[in-house]
Amino acid sequence: MPSRYALVYTWLCFNTSVITYHADGSVVIAHGAIDMGQGIDTKAIQTCAHKFGISVDKIKVVKKSTTINANSHFTGGSVCSELICLAVIKSCETLLERLAPIRKKLNNPPWNELIAGAYAGGINLTAQYWPSDNEKIPAYNAYSVCCSEVELDVLTGEYNIVQVDYLYDCGTSLNPELDMGQLEGAFNMGCGLFLLESMKYDPKTGKALSDGTWNYKVPMSRDLPTRFNVKFLRNAPNPIGVLGSKAVGETPVAQGSCPLFALKRALEAARSETGQQGWFPIYAPLTVEKLQKSCLNDYRHFIL
Repeated sequence: MPSRYALVYTWLCFNTSVITYHADGSVVIAHGAIDMGQGIDTKAIQTCAHKFGISVDKIKVVKKSTTINANSHFTGGSVCSELICLAVIKSCETLLERLAPIRKKLNNPPWNELIAGAYAGGINLTAQYWPSDNEKIPAYNAYSVCCSEVELDVLTGEYNIVQVDYLYDCGTSLNPELDMGQLEGAFNMGCGLFLLESMKYDPKTGKALSDGTWNYKVPMSRDLPTRFNVKFLRNAPNPIGVLGSKAVGETPVAQGSCPLFALKRALEAARSETGQQGWFPIYAPLTVEKLQKSCLNDYRHFIL
């Protein structure tokens, strides 16, 4: 199943500061996005280390604050990691421009000596970045292709996702391990969306009836693909992305529909064996109950 997913930055902005300390040359990053497991802080540290040419051990990200990171927007839309890394790059470039005369004067000294010399020379060692409209990253597309193999028990509607093969275009990944974790988690979240997580409401009061784990099912270990093969497209940097990268987040959620379409083909095969041809609709989430009913089993066919 091929996919083209548009990544749009719209008006998201994050107040970001890079702060350097003269005593030991350590660096602190303060940004307005929330790291909820997608690795924004790690990517920000890596980007800063890359721009300054120093070890990641000298850099840390501090807790978010509405004081130093005032007026930042919400964290979402898959693009926040890139936006924070862009802000770190811009802040680092501002500091490097200020440090250039000191670097030349001291004949390219080690980082600690450079920062100490800049402090002694009255150089501001803090830089802040807020993107303007003409500095925002243009929209681009993330491409992927996914293939799912499933087994369906036509008597019960139970199924097994035997194998998933997934090729994803993430440009030049800023951190392949983080992006792989994002992709795998997002894909399985998509499987829950399209196959499991069904909301039911009282027809008279509108009260949610599937309001707990007893009747609202999220993906568990047995719901995951037995074999999950994922690869990133190689040698395909994004010319307009941050350091050649592309976002990983919402796109794999959409590809979580791939097992649903595989189950649709299994339903078609089961129905054709009993002479029931023709198109029929399916509706997500395609739960076990819906699958069993869609098989159109006839007890007269239950013959040993």
